[in-house]
Amino acid sequence: MKGFTDQLVTASSAALPVAATMFAGSLDAIKMNFDERNLTLPVKFPTGDFCDLDTIAACVRALAGKMGLCGGMAKTDRICRRIN
Repeated sequence: MKGFTDQLVTASSAALPVAATMFAGSLDAIKMNFDERNLTLPVKFPTGDFCDLDTIAACVRALAGKMGLCGGMAKTDRICRRIN
């Protein structure tokens, strides 16, 4: 994964990212079309919801701090209170 996030940072360097990360998602065979199921079933990808909302929330809080959003401006302070 580190190599992939490094590629993301390089590809978006013109935008000057303050962080790059990836989160686990979900895989639900019922919601997939025929082709998607045929691609994933032989590989035996695990199905289910692997989202860790606590980890995502912690990353959002850290990102807001890295972007300087939580400190001084009334509008962004309201947002920061909501995510903290």
